[in-house]
Amino acid sequence: MTSETGNIETFSGRSIRIDTPLGEPITHAPKETGTPRDTFTRGRAVEFMAKTVLEKRGYYVIRSAGTGSPVDLVAWRGSGQHILVKAERSRNKIHTLTGVAAQYRGDIDALRAITLPPLAQRQLWVWNWRSGWRFFEVMAGGISEVADYV
Repeated sequence: MTSETGNIETFSGRSIRIDTPLGEPITHAPKETGTPRDTFTRGRAVEFMAKTVLEKRGYYVIRSAGTGSPVDLVAWRGSGQHILVKAERSRNKIHTLTGVAAQYRGDIDALRAITLPPLAQRQLWVWNWRSGWRFFEVMAGGISEVADYV
């Protein structure tokens, strides 16, 4: 659905704005209720948001539906670029790389364990309803924030 404020998409019954420049707040965030089903639904919604962002940038995207996978999305373009994405959400804004590394240590370690083909990247995407997406490249020696995911 399109409105005067921009492109609005619905994920899990909730409307969010997806065409904002990187770093801008999203129109609406899922409510935090804490039950396992709500946690699964919110996590899945964030994965679909990330999938939509990648598709709008010209990537083909496959979503891993299993909960045990270290990667939520596999994205690629004809130019040989591949991105393995773990999409997470955070209630609180994360201010430092140290904070990201501490909060998502298990996800980062699981991404590091994946052997990459040439021209591929491992990325951790963290979505916060106040600040939008933040993107981190996961490398063998650490993580670094990237201004954009492409």
